[in-house]
Amino acid sequence: MSQGKKTRQIKLIACAEGMTLNGFPVEREHIEQMAQDYDPKFYCGRVNLDHIKSLFPDSQFRSYSLISAVNTVELTEGELAGKLGLEVTIDIDDLKDEYIVNLNKSGQKIFSSIEYFPSFPQTKRAYLTGVALTDYPAAIGSRPIELSAVSRGLPDSGNYFTASLETQCHLLSEQHTEHQEEKEAGKKFLSTVKQWLGLERNHNSEETTNLKTAIELTAQQCGTLLTEQAAHKQELTKLANDFSELKKKLELTDGSGESRPPVTGGSVKLADY
Repeated sequence: MSQGKKTRQIKLIACAEGMTLNGFPVEREHIEQMAQDYDPKFYCGRVNLDHIKSLFPDSQFRSYSLISAVNTVELTEGELAGKLGLEVTIDIDDLKDEYIVNLNKSGQKIFSSIEYFPSFPQTKRAYLTGVALTDYPAAIGSRPIELSAVSRGLPDSGNYFTASLETQCHLLSEQHTEHQEEKEAGKKFLSTVKQWLGLERNHNSEETTNLKTAIELTAQQCGTLLTEQAAHKQELTKLANDFSELKKKLELTDGSGESRPPVTGGSVKLADY
């Protein structure tokens, strides 16, 4: 990759009106409001991975590309013909997003999942706040609502949506770089969803390693406490058994109440001399 800055725009159908697989409705009015109100200068949405937003700038789950525009499109094909779709424009920076672009070639993170507030605090209207890239469908019912695609495997480049009324990313247009070789590389990358922004999780990252270490230490402490608890339980059981045996012995001891008669001495009187 050359040192010059290269930014390309990707347009994708990220959502359609209707019920999602897990029962959350995407209202036509919400799609219209997201398209009408979206302004990156007011609140700029970002691309993230699996709806995870890390605080560490070097984390693989940091924020990536910017969402530059949102529009509506009337769908004309398939079961969703006549439905209103949400078209999202994303700015891909070849330098800043190089890592996820390269990992995308492995076919990971190929599904889109939008994040939006149905009632944004400042406007009380629906507003798009982000787009997550996922390996598998994951619709979460918290707000902002997260809606994801349901198609598994590599999607067909000719399909915008799946029959379940949820969405899969589909690249509609692109802006190419000046050299033909770079243009062809861009087409190859942008021609299908499987060539769009994936990330392979690296479980050896410092963040993940620290988390793993903390979990292991917690597990060790829990194991130690359980061992000590078991030992104390055995000691208490032994004490209870010993007490029970002692009690039985005491109960078997002669308890008739008869005692020796008192000793009063003989009946002979002694003479005084």
